[in-house]
Amino acid sequence: MQLFSKKNCLVASMKKFAYFLSPFLVALPLNADVAYAQLSSLQNQIPSSSRSRPIQMEIVHEMKNFELGPKKDTLIVKEDGVYFFIASGQIGSLQNNATGNVDLWFVKNGIGISDSTRRESLDKNNSAGLAISQFVTTLSAGDTIATHFATSRPLLGLVTIEPDGEPKIASFLFSIFKLNPEGELQ
Repeated sequence: MQLFSKKNCLVASMKKFAYFLSPFLVALPLNADVAYAQLSSLQNQIPSSSRSRPIQMEIVHEMKNFELGPKKDTLIVKEDGVYFFIASGQIGSLQNNATGNVDLWFVKNGIGISDSTRRESLDKNNSAGLAISQFVTTLSAGDTIATHFATSRPLLGLVTIEPDGEPKIASFLFSIFKLNPEGELQ
């Protein structure tokens, strides 16, 4: 087995399949030569209202057998299969002492996916947070997948952080991989 890091993903390659290790240390069999994508955003996404809105992904790091929609907020699937996807939103505000909740969830073909919502709460002691959601589901060619968010207050949202002497911290990261069709760890 060979371990390597590419685009901030830890992958163990074995034979013709690879295994993705999520932040929760779950090993998943990937057919990484078939369909995958990693996208991100370096834009602050602070809505003017608390209504649901799609998350923008203007940076494409890697993509195969997906298409980014024209508004850069939806991926279009090109190949049938079972997929693992994970998203993380850097939660915060451009104002000091902003408090409230930010919810993040996946949307398939325009409909929210049950049990994919994650909430991050900010208070005066916690001015930034990270909402992470992951899911496994069957997708067909032509299906769309997106991530939406809503806030309890207009000053909250997804923020990019620029630490001194370090790379920027993205406001949003999204990765998707097609799983091994046999569903076995080899």
